[in-house]
Amino acid sequence: MPNDTLDLISGAYTNALWESLEDVLTGEDSPTYIYDTLKALHDGGKDKEAFGFVRVLYDVAGIALPDVVEDLDGNDETRSAYIAELLVDIENII
Repeated sequence: MPNDTLDLISGAYTNALWESLEDVLTGEDSPTYIYDTLKALHDGGKDKEAFGFVRVLYDVAGIALPDVVEDLDGNDETRSAYIAELLVDIENII
């Protein structure tokens, strides 16, 4: 899957996720902790675990993981590229 497509997918859904998380996060440092956790997992080559963390974030936010995002978990390369794009999006938000 081209990175342009992953950028569009991540960009399309990250804002909705982040806005929903803002409603439930109570600590002002929580967004940074989320970013740092995802980055540490990704940098450590643990993209499967990072994707699992993304699933938890959607659950905490009270919204369903979009099917198009779910499909990205089926391939190691795509999963890793999605997590990288998600990190860029989160970094831009915070």
